[in-house]
Amino acid sequence: MRRFFLALWGVLSLSLLGLLCPSCHPQSDVEEATLEVSSTELSLPREGTAQPLTIKTNQSSWSAFSPQEASWVTLRQEGNTLYVAAKANESGQERAGAVLVQAGGLQRRVTVRQTAADILLEVSASSLVLPVEGGAKVVSFESNSDAVSIELAQSADWLRIEKRTAKSFTLVATANSDKHIRSAKVNLTAGAVVKELEVTQEGLTPYVFPILNFPSRLYDIMRYEHERGNTLLYSREETKEQYPSFRFLTKSRVVPLIEYQFSTTNSPGFSIATLIYTDKDLVKGNKDFDEAVAAYGFIKQSSSPDLVYTLYENKKLPLQLLVTIFTGGAKVQFVYNPVQTKPFKTFSELPLKRQIDFLGNRELDIKGKKQDDVRAFEQGEGSERNENTPDFYDLFKPKHPFQDEIIRGYFYINTPTQLDDPYLGVVNSVLGYFPQLERALWYDEIDGHYHLTDEVMKLFTAEGFEYMGQTQNASYAFANRARKLAYTLRIFFYQEQRVLDVQAYYTEIDDGANSVQEYLNHRTSQHKRASFLRRIDALSRRSIR
Repeated sequence: MRRFFLALWGVLSLSLLGLLCPSCHPQSDVEEATLEVSSTELSLPREGTAQPLTIKTNQSSWSAFSPQEASWVTLRQEGNTLYVAAKANESGQERAGAVLVQAGGLQRRVTVRQTAADILLEVSASSLVLPVEGGAKVVSFESNSDAVSIELAQSADWLRIEKRTAKSFTLVATANSDKHIRSAKVNLTAGAVVKELEVTQEGLTPYVFPILNFPSRLYDIMRYEHERGNTLLYSREETKEQYPSFRFLTKSRVVPLIEYQFSTTNSPGFSIATLIYTDKDLVKGNKDFDEAVAAYGFIKQSSSPDLVYTLYENKKLPLQLLVTIFTGGAKVQFVYNPVQTKPFKTFSELPLKRQIDFLGNRELDIKGKKQDDVRAFEQGEGSERNENTPDFYDLFKPKHPFQDEIIRGYFYINTPTQLDDPYLGVVNSVLGYFPQLERALWYDEIDGHYHLTDEVMKLFTAEGFEYMGQTQNASYAFANRARKLAYTLRIFFYQEQRVLDVQAYYTEIDDGANSVQEYLNHRTSQHKRASFLRRIDALSRRSIR
């Protein structure tokens, strides 16, 4: 028994010694974990381009995940770098998420934000027509924003917004008991983007007009007529002989039809809109009619003494209104009046100015220069002559253009009147071909035609030239009475290239407008004007190979 107590005492003594002498215990190998992330916030562009995060830890491994990883966040580990990317943000709102990095029981959180896309907002129509009896119309819209506000620009007691959804809303209008049309505007707003919807309600009036939100394309017109309850009766396709047109049957008893004519089906607006009124008294000298069209900017300009023809002009819209009275009713036509909408660079001075020095004319006894003089001049300028031309004209490709022309041309008198005719071989017209049509002409997509620019009209007017009209070969004619000099401008195809053809000639300006007395004699004046244009047409109608 004594031995047992001695052994026990020994064990206890060693234990006490260990407690009293901790330095005598072996040191632990366990190190405290560390985890550092280079940033706690990360901003991604809307394209989602990857951004790096640097991870520092004393642990052998680390991991990362995101609650949004299954939807729009993507993660990629390479060594001590974590690349955070995202799918492109098509939404109009910024989106936010988080990335969690873990190592050795430690966790770090990184806030991730992605920039919003540009806000998109499209409305099914920019204008809407409601019938006079009122009713409801659904308007649809598309947006990448969840925060689209829809409200009336100004309060209107006859119109309210109902049944708002994520992609549509309903406009409800009360009946219009007034004869005048009324309108309101609805604003759709998403961020800084604002779309305006113009709502018009017809008045309690017998008058019917075409769409006057001008210009409007064919599909806008189809929608407009459908919205006010009109039915497409027939459509005439575009051919070489006819323009496309679309006739609608209306709900009106006195205006049974309305027809739109276009230059092409892709035109941004109609060329002519025609309505037939079965009651001529509604429009013939009727103040109510004048008041109704005045609401759209049409003001009466002139009428024939018997009121068979009445013309209205409009300073707001590029349209003229012509009312024609005939047996059984009246024809009301809204005719497109082309208006240049942007400036064009024209010639710095009158074209062909140096070539005019060669011009002559037998009838006016202007000597001019002869063919040999022309060829010597152009040879001195280094010009290349087209050797395939006949003897009565010369074409030269200039080495040194005067006004960027690609061709200079000269026509000669080749018909003698006597044995020793001094005018035989004299230049009687000159021409230039210019590749830039916009020097003088602009193309109108609505009527599908070229028109003289305001700039070229101003140039010729400043030089004392009057605009005389168009010839049969579609040349625009200008004339200076004092100088007895005429110009024509037209589009011409030269060697399969469309060019501006400018010609000049001396000629007698006898167009029935050389005096007040002549001008007042309308019949004689018109006859002389037509004869003058035919003479100009003959001078400009040249066969060029």
